[in-house]
Amino acid sequence: MAAKTATLPMAGIGGTASGFEASARGSGVDSLLTTLQRSIASGDGSGASEAAVNLAKKRTKLSITVDEIGDVPGVRSKFSLEVFVEDRHSSGAKIKLLDVNPNMTISFLKKLVFQNYSFPVEVQRWIIGRRIIKDTETLMDCRINSSTPVFLYLISAEKAGITQEETEMSLQAMQAQQMQYMSRRPAPIPGPQRNPFQMRGATAGPTLPSRGAAGREPPRDLATSPVSPLPLVPPEPKKPTAEEVGWHCPRCTLINPPTVPGCRACLEDRPDNYQIPDPDSYIMDPEEKAKQDELRRNEKLMEEMERKQRTEEKRNRDSNFQAILMADTVDLIPNTEEFECLICYTPVPAGEGVLLRECLHTFCEECLKGHILHNREPVIMCPYDDGAYTCPEALLEREIKALVSPEEFEQYLQRGLTVAESQDPNSFHCKTPDCKGFCFYDDDINFFQCPICGKENCLTCKAIHQGMNCKEYQDDIQRRAANDKAALMTKNMLEKMIANGEAMRCPQCSIIMLKKEGCDWVMCSMCKLEVCWITKGPRWGPAGNGDISGGCKCRVNAKRCHPNCANCH
Repeated sequence: MAAKTATLPMAGIGGTASGFEASARGSGVDSLLTTLQRSIASGDGSGASEAAVNLAKKRTKLSITVDEIGDVPGVRSKFSLEVFVEDRHSSGAKIKLLDVNPNMTISFLKKLVFQNYSFPVEVQRWIIGRRIIKDTETLMDCRINSSTPVFLYLISAEKAGITQEETEMSLQAMQAQQMQYMSRRPAPIPGPQRNPFQMRGATAGPTLPSRGAAGREPPRDLATSPVSPLPLVPPEPKKPTAEEVGWHCPRCTLINPPTVPGCRACLEDRPDNYQIPDPDSYIMDPEEKAKQDELRRNEKLMEEMERKQRTEEKRNRDSNFQAILMADTVDLIPNTEEFECLICYTPVPAGEGVLLRECLHTFCEECLKGHILHNREPVIMCPYDDGAYTCPEALLEREIKALVSPEEFEQYLQRGLTVAESQDPNSFHCKTPDCKGFCFYDDDINFFQCPICGKENCLTCKAIHQGMNCKEYQDDIQRRAANDKAALMTKNMLEKMIANGEAMRCPQCSIIMLKKEGCDWVMCSMCKLEVCWITKGPRWGPAGNGDISGGCKCRVNAKRCHPNCANCH
């Protein structure tokens, strides 16, 4: 057996004494040393003598140092202990433990703090003199009195490896242990009032005498002084079983679990007036619990699936938004898949065709370019037509500009200007031959200075008559018309055709229109107005195609615009 050397600081004795040595034997040396220290500190000479004799029998090698440590309380005296509480984020808090005694262990104090202040035992680190105190040490072992600075450092629950549920279970177990002790405790005898709550190793017997029992070591977890009473929590009521709260089958009287919709024996439906209790309020039978667990698993799977779906939708939404932003930076969107062009019926590889923005129809570039160049309309419509459906969307100006040359795009813009000019009744085109200048005028404007050719046009006479006023110009026109036989013959022929119904003046721009053959729908080549030939008026109202607020109103309420109408569309 290895030799053991112990140093015992003794309180209450002045001076220093060098002592005695002997070889250590036996396993109770620590207990004898503690007993010797406590007996000397409390003035128990008999107990100290007995402990010294037992140490001598074991031939223990000792080094005893007598140290004056001041006011150390006796074994049975009580005092108040101030504890400074700190953690990683804050410090300076202070709690006070009343009526503690030197025999209390750090383990007992941890539980006491847990009960009173809800600090779990696992997160508590008691520090005295820069040393973390062990749970088995007592206040006497650490020479702690009412003036000793004691620190309680709290570590995080994550570092301690505990959860909120485990903490609550520990608190309930501690309260249950207290209640069990209270139920088994015998009736109190007259005498000093003592605390009924004691931790493991505690006894409810009388106070140990100062002599006669000095050979026994006082229990370290013994609480010999009263402490603050702890609250008693009544035990939770026992949950009923599924059979006790189940429903009775009206046909075969079998008692079925609450959540079963039909009788397990005769398949009779559960009564409508039966109120299903909360699943956590009773003890389910195994089959019912298995179904309930499966239902909860399915619910969790559905929630997880919905969460993944929402995440995927958000990811797709973000990627689609980025794709739209990138597509907006280019004039022509290329096709992503191979397709067959509906115009030339040739396969077009991915990336070599054009995807129209407004309708998402795809065509090859050459066909779209030809469609633009051969179209005389100011608005270029999508050429998609499969016999059953005709696309009503139009090509964007940026798409047209990217498909044709700058000169061809300028011609397209000029077509739009020409149509805009012809459709406005207050427009005037410069009378200089081949000049493209025109204007939109108001009633108080009489002259138009063309910005292209620089000539001044008279809006009253609709002509250029520089050097003459309006009266002089109109008189000159009358004189020249009377002397020009060709002009007179042309004028008479047109008036005769109009009178015979072979020609008509456009209701909007007044030019003379002729109908060769076919239906009664015609369009003015100048202002693009749709005209009903039989009624000699506009086909539609001011809003254009489909507006029945005006026009000939053909086929409105299943009636034709004229008995002789030959389909004016």
